[in-house]
Amino acid sequence: MKQRLILLLIIFMPLTANSLTIPQVLEIAVANNPSLLKREASVTASEREIISEGGWDGAMFGYSAMNVLPAENNMLEHRFMLSQKIPLSGSQFRRRNIAKLGYDDISAELILQKSRIETDILILGANYYRDIKTLAELHEALALLDQFYEIALSKYVTGRAIMAEVSAIEIRIASMENRIISLSNRIINHKSRIREIANLTNSDFDLQPPNFQSANLTDNIPSAEILFTKSENAFAGWVSKHNKIERFKELSSLIRSKFIPEPAIGIALGYNPHNNASMFSIEASFMFPLFSARSVISKAKAYDALKEASLAELSEFENSVFREIDETRNNYLSAVKQTDNYSKRILPQSESSVSSFLSAYQVGNADFASVLNSVISLYEHKIGYHTLLATAYIELFKLEFITGEKYYFTEDLL
Repeated sequence: MKQRLILLLIIFMPLTANSLTIPQVLEIAVANNPSLLKREASVTASEREIISEGGWDGAMFGYSAMNVLPAENNMLEHRFMLSQKIPLSGSQFRRRNIAKLGYDDISAELILQKSRIETDILILGANYYRDIKTLAELHEALALLDQFYEIALSKYVTGRAIMAEVSAIEIRIASMENRIISLSNRIINHKSRIREIANLTNSDFDLQPPNFQSANLTDNIPSAEILFTKSENAFAGWVSKHNKIERFKELSSLIRSKFIPEPAIGIALGYNPHNNASMFSIEASFMFPLFSARSVISKAKAYDALKEASLAELSEFENSVFREIDETRNNYLSAVKQTDNYSKRILPQSESSVSSFLSAYQVGNADFASVLNSVISLYEHKIGYHTLLATAYIELFKLEFITGEKYYFTEDLL
């Protein structure tokens, strides 16, 4: 039995490792994650677009030759003109606003992506903690089962136990070994996913599990309504919803601005080489859509309809965010209560039960199966405690993602 345990430890033990804490992984991920780097480049490009959309259209230079037919050769005239369009409709400001909304969207998406990556790593860290703690408890339980196996085998040899007791322990040992193999593989997968998100070049690194403490958890969490208000001020996911409404509003106004005549002022210089005559003039012109009015109105109405749809989408998003906050908060409070119940009642009573059964067994007042079941129950309760503790922190990480508020200590991650 001990040989099997040693073999399991060797299979899943890294040969060399670079130790990292969760906060260190977070720092590396923010600096190295490829999707964040890509979005940062998009933000820079969008910022430059705002500058290009901000001013008037550039002045135009033109050349024309008039009356160039041979019969009119004596009237050939060269004409040079410099003109500037004056956007009285304010279309350039609307285009700039639309570009600014696009920039805000991309910037908010960068912040949202960063928060999502940090939350993913924190949740992976909590799952890693849960599985590492569970693995440790299973190893202790397996070592204890090995001792029980030796006792049962010794009793069977001396005729004080039946073979069924020995077989029952062997079955439990094999089942626990399977759990250890499965759990060890899951731990490797957690680390692999963290390495991918943080873009770590070294695949052979050791991750220190967080130092979660049930004593640091509090049930003094603000109401869902207060958390929702915090979310409106901090959650980057709101930006795109509000900007979508403003964008369609600006696009509708931009389309309608085509009905406002925009003058163009030009300075022209003409020259006739035949009589060596020159001409200077100042010209003004107005442009107004004539045959495209119907399509312009149709486009404007389409943007108005999209704006109304976006308002309904915002209302749906509000309900979704509130529901998620409420559920996450309730899940957290439930996990805290259960964790507290484990630490104050279930674990102490389970440990006391094991001690009582062992004492009774030594004097022949308890059967072997009862002792074995009490020991296995104790370790299952310990695993349940670590699972709920990790669950409580996961719910806190989700609340932090939505509300921007941290309800745990940074030291709990070290």
